[in-house]
Amino acid sequence: MELKGRLIGEFDPSADGFYRNVAPFVLSVRKKSVLHVRVRSDAPVDVAVTGGSGAPLAHRGRVTDASFEVETGGDSEMSAIFGVFAGEKATIDAEIWMEKR
Repeated sequence: MELKGRLIGEFDPSADGFYRNVAPFVLSVRKKSVLHVRVRSDAPVDVAVTGGSGAPLAHRGRVTDASFEVETGGDSEMSAIFGVFAGEKATIDAEIWMEKR
């Protein structure tokens, strides 16, 4: 999956808290593989990866250029979540891919 120029943190009076400051993406993954996440942004963002049950597996806080990998284990579904604090904005480019372990 690739995201180019995705804006996070836009003001939206219809959203909870008035900002669209979290962007979650559900991913179908292969079991016993490695999920790679690479993100670049023009302002600091938080990046998290959760397992199929919603349990946090990895987190990087306030980064503008980061990459990391997470074992998929027995999960067939995971989520990548990008976020900023309310009132902040960031434009992100992200790549998410899998490789066999």
